[in-house]
Amino acid sequence: MTQQLASELPKKVDIAVKLLYGVVALGILRAAINAINHIDVRSLGLVHLGHALIFVVSSYFIYKISKQQNWARIAVLVILIVDIPLTVLPMFDSIKHSPLNNGLGLIQAVIFIAAMVLLYRPEASRWFNNGEVGEG
Repeated sequence: MTQQLASELPKKVDIAVKLLYGVVALGILRAAINAINHIDVRSLGLVHLGHALIFVVSSYFIYKISKQQNWARIAVLVILIVDIPLTVLPMFDSIKHSPLNNGLGLIQAVIFIAAMVLLYRPEASRWFNNGEVGEG
């Protein structure tokens, strides 16, 4: 079993990081769709500011994950655990009102879950915990 250097991202972590950036990109797309659908709302600027803050913080966590910061991996897992009941479950009820936006939201959730599964695979956990990854 060969060992990778701590600075090298294991393949599964690399894929997970790319998937997480894809989740952020889908979030930006969904925010744009929401902005178009609610163009007449006066407080939309505050909503955009909130979305921008979420995207920046999420991107920072993903960047830290790619730099082998286990705390960021745990923080993103906590976000996923909170996010599912608060955002995904209500999407099922409102999918007929906004099928494109909620459909993208469900795809976003599936990608998010897949990325987290990859980040918690044994070889990824070894890399986060002590910097070494066995092949396989």
